[in-house]
Amino acid sequence: VDGLDFLPAPLIYEDVTEQLKDADELMAELKAEYDYIIIDSGADTPGIYDALAGVSDEGIVVTFQQSTAIRAAEVTAGKLGSLGLENVRLVVNSYRQKGAKLKILPDVFESVTRSGIPLLGVIPYTSKIIERQEKGILPLSQPKAFILPYEAAFGNIAKRITGEKIPLFKNVSRFSLRKRYVSDEFLKKKAKASESNTQID
Repeated sequence: VDGLDFLPAPLIYEDVTEQLKDADELMAELKAEYDYIIIDSGADTPGIYDALAGVSDEGIVVTFQQSTAIRAAEVTAGKLGSLGLENVRLVVNSYRQKGAKLKILPDVFESVTRSGIPLLGVIPYTSKIIERQEKGILPLSQPKAFILPYEAAFGNIAKRITGEKIPLFKNVSRFSLRKRYVSDEFLKKKAKASESNTQID
């Protein structure tokens, strides 16, 4: 994908606390090169987690719908706050609307109330996410006119991160046009790249 760089985590973590003493300088250099920098880090890597949280602009806590997961999200938000990160928002993953209706699982309102974290987005549960993950297929990356509801959820989250006022469940309960979330220019580049990859010399 043009304009996207990905740096995977190592299989085994080493203590890099000393190197991350200058995390603010590292982040300043990266911000000069990128519009958005996403750091996926768990609390089980305290040296990295603490240093990078302290120089980040926003924290996104991803949780499941279960009560135990929501309590853990609350603890995580508190930890981020203690590290100086004031802007923290919540994403509820694998949300099961049927479970909420049957009062088996907390609904969105309960999730926000219990965690005390402002809501950024809700990703509905679907086996399609698992199937596509296993195949290495990214959301919104397929050259089709329509997208699946969970892809719209990711698109809504991306728009809300960039400051757009988008309803949480916009297009999440039905199929939606892909071009509502991906620009025509990107679609053309994607189609061109796909064509070049399928050519046989």
